[in-house]
Amino acid sequence: MEAKFLVTLREDMISTELTLTNSTKSVIQLRGGIMSHLTVSTPDATYAIGLQGSNYCSKHAPSEFRIIPPAHSKKDEKSSEFIRLLARNGFDLLFSPWGTKKHDGHGEDRERDREESSDYAQMNDEFSKIYTSAPVEFTVIDRGRRNSVVIQRSGYEELYMFSPGSDHDWYGKYAFVCVGPCALLKPILLGPGGIWKGAQCLYNPNI
Repeated sequence: MEAKFLVTLREDMISTELTLTNSTKSVIQLRGGIMSHLTVSTPDATYAIGLQGSNYCSKHAPSEFRIIPPAHSKKDEKSSEFIRLLARNGFDLLFSPWGTKKHDGHGEDRERDREESSDYAQMNDEFSKIYTSAPVEFTVIDRGRRNSVVIQRSGYEELYMFSPGSDHDWYGKYAFVCVGPCALLKPILLGPGGIWKGAQCLYNPNI
């Protein structure tokens, strides 16, 4: 398999595009995603707009690759180890299988689906969600910084969102939320000779 990762930077935008080409004679099943850390004043002042009615389940992403306070030393070591493995193994690690169970939406491997009830969802509580039917565009606003980011995706059907909650200092190093398109519950199936493209665009209309 060939993988190309293209990042485009502009003053008010950053876009990330992943292109996969299957040069084998077999169908390849892939899981993974693009995770972005957004600095915020505090998750208590941060809201996701435009996700009302979207279905999701509560489930953590299969890696420790996120910002972790030093107090969580064991988790911090796992995160550092993941980064070292990523540098050594590249896309093989990003698209490694997520456990050994089948992710068919049944049994203990997946919590029941829920529906986002608010179109102005506050991100103050700690949570980890995978949206299975979210719009291709929504907005994250930070009322503390009076800032907003428009998030767009293509190719990916699912959306991952994580908030560590509001236990850390306002405007501190660990005041952040994670968002990103993904294929975690439903894998990408790429047939022989097939090409797949997935992308994310973060746009700041305030600049």
